[in-house]
Amino acid sequence: MNNSVPEDYILSEFYNILTDDRIRLFEKIIAERTNHLTVISEDIFQEHNASAIVRTCDSFGIQTLHLIETRNTYQVHEGISRGSNQWVTLEHHYSEGKTTTDILNQLKSRGYKIAATSPHAIEFDIFNLPIDQPLALLFGAEKKGVTTEAMENADYLVRIPMYGFAESLNVSVAAAITLNILRNRLNQSSISWNLSEKEKLDTLLSWCRKHIKSSELIENEIRKKYIEKML
Repeated sequence: MNNSVPEDYILSEFYNILTDDRIRLFEKIIAERTNHLTVISEDIFQEHNASAIVRTCDSFGIQTLHLIETRNTYQVHEGISRGSNQWVTLEHHYSEGKTTTDILNQLKSRGYKIAATSPHAIEFDIFNLPIDQPLALLFGAEKKGVTTEAMENADYLVRIPMYGFAESLNVSVAAAITLNILRNRLNQSSISWNLSEKEKLDTLLSWCRKHIKSSELIENEIRKKYIEKML
């Protein structure tokens, strides 16, 4: 006998614990989430920037933030992120010996085109960057920006049009402007950008586990009762 417990059953049991208002909020937000656009942070080290980018991803419905940590560990400040790290999936890509090239190739194997942000990009800006295929936006570390290795492995280089003396923006500001424009373009397109049903289920379960007090103990009890019922 298969003793695995269906995840949709676990979610339904979690929903029995949540208030109706919380369930409606979860369902409203999950309908606007996307992985068609995702963000890659390359070795950002300042806590306030790291936290602001998480909050920006949440605000614009970007479900997954990919973290390249070959040199710096990504630290989130709860006060700045305002709890957004509970709702955004943080996918860490650090492992001993793994390079930026390895990580970008991994994302390419999932079907993503990589767009590295650079003030020197010529062909593409945030208004004409192709978004018809899943797109991963790469933002580099403070001061140095995107590494040469990352730019050499990107499918596109993209810039934010600027009209003043400053050549570049703070990384968290650049992320906010870029996601604002690209999310609006995505909404106005005919592209199917919503999460898959499996992604929705996984995300809702993650939100419930983070929101419900003692969720691990409760989930163990749910699983136990389900298996006993199936015997």
